[in-house]
Amino acid sequence: MPRFFVPRAELGENFLVLTGENAAHARVLRLKNGDAVTVCDGEGEEWHCVVSDVAPGQVSLVVQEHTAAKSEAAVFCSVYMAFAKADKFEHVIQKATELGAAELVAFPSARCVSRPDERSLAKKLERWQKIAASAAEQSGRGRIPQVLALPSYEAALQRAAQAELAVCFYENEEQRTFRAAIEGTVQESDKAILAAQEEAQKQAELEAQQKAQEIIHSANKTIEQTIRDIRENQAEKEKTKEIRQKMEAEKERLLSEQASAEEERIRKKMEKLQNREKNKKTKNKASASTPASEGTTTELPLQKGDFVSLPNKAIGEILEINDKTAVIALGNLRTTAKLSQLKRASASQAKKVARTQPQASYANIRENISQKRFDFKPDIDLRGMRGEEALQKVITFLDEAVMLNYKEVRLLHGTGTGALRQLIRQYLSTNPLVASFGDEQIQLGGAGITVVKLDI
Repeated sequence: MPRFFVPRAELGENFLVLTGENAAHARVLRLKNGDAVTVCDGEGEEWHCVVSDVAPGQVSLVVQEHTAAKSEAAVFCSVYMAFAKADKFEHVIQKATELGAAELVAFPSARCVSRPDERSLAKKLERWQKIAASAAEQSGRGRIPQVLALPSYEAALQRAAQAELAVCFYENEEQRTFRAAIEGTVQESDKAILAAQEEAQKQAELEAQQKAQEIIHSANKTIEQTIRDIRENQAEKEKTKEIRQKMEAEKERLLSEQASAEEERIRKKMEKLQNREKNKKTKNKASASTPASEGTTTELPLQKGDFVSLPNKAIGEILEINDKTAVIALGNLRTTAKLSQLKRASASQAKKVARTQPQASYANIRENISQKRFDFKPDIDLRGMRGEEALQKVITFLDEAVMLNYKEVRLLHGTGTGALRQLIRQYLSTNPLVASFGDEQIQLGGAGITVVKLDI
């Protein structure tokens, strides 16, 4: 699992962001959404995360678990080594980190060839620390070892003497024991260490007492303020409750009025539509029952072979009549139109049109209709329209679909309050050319789309 080290100050509770070199490294690893990664603070704690977003220069993570690093040893181990030539010390840092060392200390000795000056040592320390971080990341460590440099061999001895257990590899043990070699240094350092420890203990005790007093004082102030807030808020509790109840009642009243107004508006529109259809039927019946005027003849129903005029002024011959539609021949072209849109034309008119309009005109008509069919889309978006506007769009759309011989179309009205869908479906139930209608499949839009099957 990829592992990244991030300073503790940049870590959050639930969300983390990798930037800089970490983000570049994540890009190299080709991390994607859903990949698991581990983020460490370099001090022994881990955040187990999942990638939520990958963007240029940053990678966003969601924290799944925060635990202590399980890969760290229970013993704090410091490795002391004299300055080595070339890059040998870098190799020691890498391997000591992989083996679990918590600290690496470099110092000059009598036989050291490498003796870096202050400026050079600062650059080396920066590089050594990066090597330790990289080795910790590669070996699954939860802690980055600290790399230090001491000014002398004596300083290294004094520091090492403070450890619970010091192990030293000493090559001159046979001539002079290591204990004898460092006895004086250790005794002197012990006195200084004891004195420093006593002073530090006294200072810690004093700071602890001051901190405890501050905590007690702050706690007392917090308790007093809390008591005052409770007393003040208790008096406002009933008032707040009453206001909230009034707001809820007003909200319900407004919603009820809005719903009633919407229902009334739909009812009026449907009444208007039904009255329009009723008047049309009454007018048709009246015209059919009215006797022919003197000098005129009653118009007979259209039949196969009759010449008719289409709404676009084209003249064609009826090839087939169905219940509500007819198949019209326009030269070599055939089209379907509603009977209500056709007007009878005499044979002489048809011949006159044929003489005045060359064959190319029928080709133009055929090309025009073909272009319309090519441009026509069997679905229409009605979202955001007012009821009357949407209804007019539907009427025109269905007429064009019938003209172009489309047997199924889709009306996209959305869900919303459902008022627009109700208005459209009420109209569809009154249209004689509509065979059936219903909701689209759930995966394709569900109740937000009405599928209309036309009876042609």
